[in-house]
Amino acid sequence: MLFDLTCRTWVLRHFCRVLVQFLPWWLCLLVPGPWSLRISMVALGYLLGLYFSLSFMEDACERRLVKAGYPAGLNRKIREETPVSARADSAAFYAAFYPPRQDS
Repeated sequence: MLFDLTCRTWVLRHFCRVLVQFLPWWLCLLVPGPWSLRISMVALGYLLGLYFSLSFMEDACERRLVKAGYPAGLNRKIREETPVSARADSAAFYAAFYPPRQDS
């Protein structure tokens, strides 16, 4: 997970994750009523979700990292200090010292 939050495509990965979480919005198409209303509900749900996801993207990634047992601010530190070509190595280095917690 550390690599997912520090790699070059971390924003794209975040949006893909959010789009998968919004799949239940397609159930609004089963609501009785005109098709324009159904499609509008799905579109509005996706647009609002993507807006808030973009607004709180850094915080959401930070929470995911802390929940996995890494220190706060590590993903930003790796992204800012490490060149793109060496980020996988940095993520592996930190993962060796800060292994994820095993909740039992």
